[in-house]
Amino acid sequence: MIDALHGCIVAKSPAEIVIDVHGVAFSARVSLTTYDKLPSVGSDAQLYTRLFVREEQFELFGFSSRDERWVFDELISISGVGPKLALTMLSGMPATDLREAIAAGDSARLKAVRGIGAKIADRIVLELGKKFGGVSIEWPISTSESGTSAVIQARQALQALGLSPAEIEKSLETARAQNIEDVEQIIKFALRKN
Repeated sequence: MIDALHGCIVAKSPAEIVIDVHGVAFSARVSLTTYDKLPSVGSDAQLYTRLFVREEQFELFGFSSRDERWVFDELISISGVGPKLALTMLSGMPATDLREAIAAGDSARLKAVRGIGAKIADRIVLELGKKFGGVSIEWPISTSESGTSAVIQARQALQALGLSPAEIEKSLETARAQNIEDVEQIIKFALRKN
C-alpha cells in the first residue's frame, strides 16, 4: 500500500495533483480542500494517500492530512458512497466541518453537497453519527512531528489491534477526561481498560 508521497509538485489542478517522488511521477485525485492547502508547482509537498484497484484500473487519492484521509475512509465504508463521492463531499466542506455535521445529525448540510441525496445523507448520519460524535473536534490534543493528531493516531492503532469502534470511542473519551494526550499513553490506557 502507498501510505504517503513526498516529493515535488509537477502539475496541479483542482481535481488532480502530479507529484514527482525521486523521478517517478504519481497522479492523485484530490479534494478542493487539499488542492487549496498544497503549495504551488515546483514546491515540495506531502500527500497521504489511498490506492483503489478495480479490475484493471488503479486510482490514487491524495489528502493534505491524515485526518482528511480518515474521514474519507469512514465515508467509503458506507454502502452507496464510493471514493469519488467521498472526495466530492470533502471538496464541498472541510473534513472537520463534515464530521461536525454528521455528528450533529445535520443531514441537510450533507444534502447541500452535489450528488448527495436524502437517502445517502441519512445513511451516513445513521452509520457514522455516533462514531463522529465521540470525537471531540475542540479537544486540544498534542501533535506528532508529522502534524498528525494523537487521537487520530491512537484511533488507527486501536482499530488495527481489533478494538470495536464503540470501545475505541469510549476509551478516547475517558482518556480525554483524564488529560491523557500522548499517543502511546492513550493506546496503553485503552488496552488496560479493555
